[in-house]
Amino acid sequence: MIIKCSYSTRIFHFSPYLGFAHYNMGLITKDEKNWQSAIASFLFNQGKLNEALAAFRKSAAVSPNYANAYYGAGLVFMGLKQHKEAVQVLQYARDLYNIPGNLQWVKNSQELLQKSQNLSR
Repeated sequence: MIIKCSYSTRIFHFSPYLGFAHYNMGLITKDEKNWQSAIASFLFNQGKLNEALAAFRKSAAVSPNYANAYYGAGLVFMGLKQHKEAVQVLQYARDLYNIPGNLQWVKNSQELLQKSQNLSR
């Protein structure tokens, strides 16, 4: 069975540490410039929530205004059933998505935020 996935996903599957080298070589696309977030997404999809959270935190440290890092951390916190933490990062992600007017992701963040708020009660 052949599973289609992006080049970056395949290299991270081989070794997450190759992300930096591939970024420097220009092999990761422009929209994947925050390779820490790409690693975090890969780890999240593999069910490695604590490792994914650490990678999303690194992503946010590298790019503090990178909304995807906070959105991803919110997903991880929800998976870990840490809903109060999810609320905090999802609010921040929503606000960051709102700055450039990315309304679809504002809506996505708001929906997850409401779900987390309901679960945190």
